[in-house]
Amino acid sequence: MELYEKEFLLSKVLFGISVIEIGDGRLIYVHPLTIEKNFFAQRVYKRVYEEALLSGVFTRKERLDLMAEEGIWLQEDEDLLEKNKDAIENKKIELFENFLRPKKRELIREQIRDIEKEQLVLFTKKHTSDYLDCEGVAQYARWEWIIENTTTHEDGTPYDFEDISVKAVLSAHNKEQEVDVAQIRQVAREDPWTNIWGVSKDTEQIFNRKPSELSEAQKNLIGWAKLYDAVNEAHEGPRSEVIKDDDALDGWLAQSRKKAEKEKSKRSIDEKHSNADEVMLMAQSREEIEEISSLNDPHSKAVVKERMSRLKNKAEHSGRGLEYHKFTDRKQQAMVEANNAGMSK
Repeated sequence: MELYEKEFLLSKVLFGISVIEIGDGRLIYVHPLTIEKNFFAQRVYKRVYEEALLSGVFTRKERLDLMAEEGIWLQEDEDLLEKNKDAIENKKIELFENFLRPKKRELIREQIRDIEKEQLVLFTKKHTSDYLDCEGVAQYARWEWIIENTTTHEDGTPYDFEDISVKAVLSAHNKEQEVDVAQIRQVAREDPWTNIWGVSKDTEQIFNRKPSELSEAQKNLIGWAKLYDAVNEAHEGPRSEVIKDDDALDGWLAQSRKKAEKEKSKRSIDEKHSNADEVMLMAQSREEIEEISSLNDPHSKAVVKERMSRLKNKAEHSGRGLEYHKFTDRKQQAMVEANNAGMSK
């Protein structure tokens, strides 16, 4: 974005009010929910949901079950939706690892976009009928109440919806509040926002409203600002070019999280088996096998590989297994222990 575009988007997010033109230059405002109005909006949702349920409208789970029975949304679709989430994350890690190889990096980025397109098709297929279930009916009723009770003229007086319908205002409000994630991330990591954020990180002071009354765009901006703070303060943070590349930074974050989870699992196992030379863990699936294997350091992985090779070779030639103490690493360990015992005498 150009500077003027960033400044306009930031001003729009800071304002937090949807400005909608209704003709002849006249404007109406849709204000964020106060704590009080949010309570009454949720009250409407609860009432309408329960009424819909009593009248026989399907819940979301029941609707999805019906879609499965009719072959519209199958378990295979759900599995693919989850699989693609992991695939996107893994591709972003791969992109980060190949960041200094432009051709490879951009090829991976294209693959990420292709998977995201498939995800959008799947997501649309799953949720296109949401408006028909209890949750969808209640959500729409809640939004109608919100628009009716937060829309005003420019002078602050309530709007009567004579010139434009509640539905049309809701549609315009949603469009007005829709902010591209990539754009909000750019705003969050660059001036002029970083100057404002650096001077005061008190959300009430910046937005002139309570944290519980912030718009979704304002919450997202704060969330990304805090994330970029954490990245910039990290002991071994990524280079500045990576921070500016959303896919690469997502890859760095995912890789860092996986490393932390691996270290946490390893520490937990080490604490439980502090006196053991080796720990045997049972796996119930291919995913668990891979997770357990990842806990081994390079030396341990080499030992496992050598043992499996010896076992396979023994089985092929004699049809029998190999005794534990005859593995090469155990023989070497026995020799070290014998030498240490001799030196201590």
